[in-house]
Amino acid sequence: MEALVAVSSQRRGTLVMDLSDEQSSSDGDVGGKVSRLTVLETLDGSQLSGGYVRRTLDNTAVLVYGCDGQVSYGLVNEWNQRNSLSLHSYRTLGCTVGCLSWDGCSAVTAGGDGVLTCTTLSSSSKDVRTLCAKLRDSYRQCKMQMVDLQREHPLDTSEGGDGRPKIDNDGIRQVQTGPTWLEQRIEQVNHETEIQFASERDGLLADVSKLRDKLMTLIAENETKSDLEKLDRGEFNLDMEESERLMEEGNKRALEVREELELKNLANEYFSNVIREECWDGMEVPGKALKAFNSNVEVSNFVLPKEDPAFEAEVAYLLQQRDLELAELKARTQLESDAMPDFQVEDDDDITEDGKKEKDAKKETGLSSTLEGSTAHTMGGRHEMTHGQMDLCSRSRIYFQIHIIKMSLRKMKKSFNKDFDALLLQKESEVARTLERNTRMAKIINDLDLKETLFKPAMSLAEKPERLLKVEDSEIKAKKWISPEEQERLDEQARLDEARRLAEMGDRPRERALEQMMRGRLEIDPEEELFKDLPVPDFIDNKMKELWNEDERKIAKEHTAAVDALEEARSKHKKALEAEFKKLQSSISEAVQLFDEKLLKLHESRMQRQRAICQEEMKVSRLTAWLMTEDELCQLELAMLEEVEMLKDEKTELTKIMAKVQSDLARTESAMEQLVADDKVVERNFKRDFGDREGLYDVLNRAFRRRPRALRKGATQQSIAVIGSPNLANPASGRPATPPSSLQVQKEMADLDSMQSCPEGIDAATWQLVVAARRKKMESEKNIRMLNHKIAGMTTFMDERKKEESTVKKRLAELSQQITHLRKEREHFLCNLPLQLLIKQGQVEVDSGPFVTDYRDSLLIDRAVIGRFNADVKTLGTAKVSTMLTGIGGKKEIYVLEWESRKRRMDIEDLDRQIQLVHGLRVTKELQKHFTSDNPLSKQQVTIDRTEEALEKTQELHIHHMDRLGKVLNSIEVKAKTRERENTEMDAEIHRRYTSVIDRMHLDSTFQDDDGDNDRKKGRRMNELVRRSRAIAIAKQQAERIVTLRNDLERWRMKTFPAMPPKPYQ
Repeated sequence: MEALVAVSSQRRGTLVMDLSDEQSSSDGDVGGKVSRLTVLETLDGSQLSGGYVRRTLDNTAVLVYGCDGQVSYGLVNEWNQRNSLSLHSYRTLGCTVGCLSWDGCSAVTAGGDGVLTCTTLSSSSKDVRTLCAKLRDSYRQCKMQMVDLQREHPLDTSEGGDGRPKIDNDGIRQVQTGPTWLEQRIEQVNHETEIQFASERDGLLADVSKLRDKLMTLIAENETKSDLEKLDRGEFNLDMEESERLMEEGNKRALEVREELELKNLANEYFSNVIREECWDGMEVPGKALKAFNSNVEVSNFVLPKEDPAFEAEVAYLLQQRDLELAELKARTQLESDAMPDFQVEDDDDITEDGKKEKDAKKETGLSSTLEGSTAHTMGGRHEMTHGQMDLCSRSRIYFQIHIIKMSLRKMKKSFNKDFDALLLQKESEVARTLERNTRMAKIINDLDLKETLFKPAMSLAEKPERLLKVEDSEIKAKKWISPEEQERLDEQARLDEARRLAEMGDRPRERALEQMMRGRLEIDPEEELFKDLPVPDFIDNKMKELWNEDERKIAKEHTAAVDALEEARSKHKKALEAEFKKLQSSISEAVQLFDEKLLKLHESRMQRQRAICQEEMKVSRLTAWLMTEDELCQLELAMLEEVEMLKDEKTELTKIMAKVQSDLARTESAMEQLVADDKVVERNFKRDFGDREGLYDVLNRAFRRRPRALRKGATQQSIAVIGSPNLANPASGRPATPPSSLQVQKEMADLDSMQSCPEGIDAATWQLVVAARRKKMESEKNIRMLNHKIAGMTTFMDERKKEESTVKKRLAELSQQITHLRKEREHFLCNLPLQLLIKQGQVEVDSGPFVTDYRDSLLIDRAVIGRFNADVKTLGTAKVSTMLTGIGGKKEIYVLEWESRKRRMDIEDLDRQIQLVHGLRVTKELQKHFTSDNPLSKQQVTIDRTEEALEKTQELHIHHMDRLGKVLNSIEVKAKTRERENTEMDAEIHRRYTSVIDRMHLDSTFQDDDGDNDRKKGRRMNELVRRSRAIAIAKQQAERIVTLRNDLERWRMKTFPAMPPKPYQ
């Protein structure tokens, strides 16, 4: 059965598809393209969607696994009798990897849970067992074949001597990147297959090529036929189904691409609309930039978004409130001034007019920039109702200040944008004027044939950003697609234009007369007339000057004068044009320079305004941070107060519960005392009733004290449960943790009360009294035990509530301290106003932080104070330096004296050491002769002279010996060359003789083979041999001649180098 089992993407679906006559593979796998799949049957697969399949070599059994964690194995024909195992969890993606063994009896799976399983596959089906046996046999055969192939083609052991991968010095295993042995074998088999069927493949390719050529020839002939004889191109298609399929795929792909492009264009259009709405339509003043003509200066305007109506309304409301506040302040000041004594008013009236003017001048100049914290007031950025930095002592004023500063910033930006727009209009006019002048300058350059380049300014995209929103046709590089409707409209427009042009080219007498009489112009351009040459009279070129008559001489003279006048007019016109050209150039350069200067001033103004705006924005940021910090402190205080109220309520509730439990505990303890007293009474009564019975009291007492075993065990567990459960919901309920009695206890009690448990020597009446007393005692103990449990639970509950109360009190104390500290911090924060100061040139002595420098612990010191401190430091430093120099000089003299003293001591020690050496010196006879002789150096000189003479003689002998050896070496070299030449000649002679011997041997073998032939054949063969020998001789002569000619050609080429380039010899 040739079938493939695949797990579909549907739930619980396995498709069995027929691949007969559709698969092409040598090892059973699908190797080629499958054009058609036939669904044979749908079987149950994995329980979840998706899955994987592994099959045997003969496609009869499969292993199916998936994300549900189940692994199924069975025959395709008997899939309902398959074996399924849950080896992995579906929560961890189930089984992700699986494979079958060669014999199909084992499977290895791995899942997302990290579990690796090896399962032995078994089935009760006879077919499965037969299949496994067949697979084992095939596996053994394949293994034996692989062993044989490995022997024939052993592994490449170049990396190591034993075939193992090579290990480097660091102990790292070097991975072999080449093909494996199996890949090499597969490649070899494929290559052998190709070689085996190469002839058939070449034949098929040749047939296909011939068929293609014939088809192309027919198509070419069809193109030359007339329309009636011409066939449709589709009739040459040999495979209509494949052509239709390709056309359908192409149309489908084109439709997909079109939809994809439409979606992409829609997304781009959406983003462009969003960007345009946010960055262009939503802006009152969009961003622009002015660029200089001859420099890199670029000035941008301030981008202003559209005004928010809510913000404007809020600002108007705040201004109205501020007006009311100022009016109230003015009225209060007036009332206070009216209430002041008259002499004070008179003192105010005594102020001179000059003082009033000075005071008014100071008010007009405004506050100092240092106290303002910015330079915005010098640029019209300060509103008349703005508060001073020292007056921002309330939240409402800070809120008002923030809005007024924002309004002032917008005003400053609008003021700068007004100057920017004016300069932008000026640049547009300058560009238009320059282009107009360039038209005239281009005509002058053309007339004068000058080599000048024109300055062609243009408005950039930064200056005209609205051009970015409009796409010109010239910007589109691709060919424009025109719809059929648009094409029809364009064709109709072209037809109408052509008809109008033909109508205009009809009989027009006015235009025809103007063209024939005045060359199509109503006015004559004097500049063009200057560049026209005067017509030369015919006699000047046709007749000699001596043959001219008077009229002709007169005409020639007039012509010469006219030519001179024309040349003079041309020279004047040329000078005028040059002067005009220079004037236009200078005017353009002056205009450009003037604009660049204005732009530079605008740039400086932009920097100043930008600095002022940044300073004002820093104010806004500081004030906003102040408001946020205040809100945070308020919220933190409210949260703490809420927590305090909750803790107080909890403390009150705990107090009530503890009071109630305390009263219950007192009542229970009093009841406990009463029960203990009753229990003691029971014991005394037992002792009184049975104490007079000597010899039996101990037995009766032991029976009286005896208790059921289950009761003792239950009591112990109850006590442990009570002690181990501190959190009791209701400790005063009186119910034990577990019931004290059960059926087992009652059964044991019945056994204890029976007569079988009665000790010997005790009658039934006495035993009944003992049992009754024991019952009463046990009931008393039970009541005492229950009250003990209840008291223990209540005591534990009280202890826990006391701990909770102490925790609540501790938390209340902490919160109280935190609230007090927070209120102090808030008061300090409210009093500590954020001030921004503009300070003149100075020096910062604080280490800069990574992002923001912390100046909280810094001091602001006046520059004059620092100057005085520096002067004092310099004076003290100079005095200290002079003192140090004096001390250094004295120390230097001391060091010199110490060094001289040390030197003297060292000299003394050296002399003492030399004296000791002289005293210990041994004087020999040679030393005595040396010291007693008149000239002690004469003997040494004689020895040196003798040694030098011996050295010179030795060198001469060495040179003579080397010359003799050189001559011998030369003679040996000459002999060696002679021997080499003789050997070469002998080699040539040997080769020649060897050739002759070979020829003679060939002749001899030929004659020996032809002894039985007739003489005619012998003569013919002899002639052939002679011709062959002659041809060989001629070939040798020609080869020698070719070598000689090549040497001559190389010699002549070197003589004429590099006139004759070498030619390669083939």
